[in-house]
Amino acid sequence: MLGEPSDFTSQLLQWYDVHRRDLPWRVAPGEAARSSFPDAYHVLVSELMLQQTQVTTVVPYFRQFLKRFPTIHDLAHADEQEVLRLWQGLGYYSRASNLQKAAKKVVAEFDGKLPRAEAERVAHDEIVAVLEALQRRTPTVFGEF
Repeated sequence: MLGEPSDFTSQLLQWYDVHRRDLPWRVAPGEAARSSFPDAYHVLVSELMLQQTQVTTVVPYFRQFLKRFPTIHDLAHADEQEVLRLWQGLGYYSRASNLQKAAKKVVAEFDGKLPRAEAERVAHDEIVAVLEALQRRTPTVFGEF
């Protein structure tokens, strides 16, 4: 029914090129999307905001959050109450607190660079543990960058 896996993959990618939604945490169209990667920090923030929250609700919160905390360093050094205030309306405030805890660890242990290689993830179980508290699939996001 679907043919060869490579045919299906090609068809799916063609469909995506036509129907994709432009979202602020993705690589913008025209930026050679197949060879460019989105900012890992932006993806992490979006992943957490999108948990049990609709995309249309998240987009303005994401933009406001990144306007105030454009880098993981900014988030790590922010006052927790300010982080929670910007999260207000998304609910599940523990996500914001845990995101900031993860940011602090990434800044302290990785100089603000999210772990990229499997060896780095395994070697730093504490960061993985914090991220697993956010959601089980969150650590897999890093493997794609």
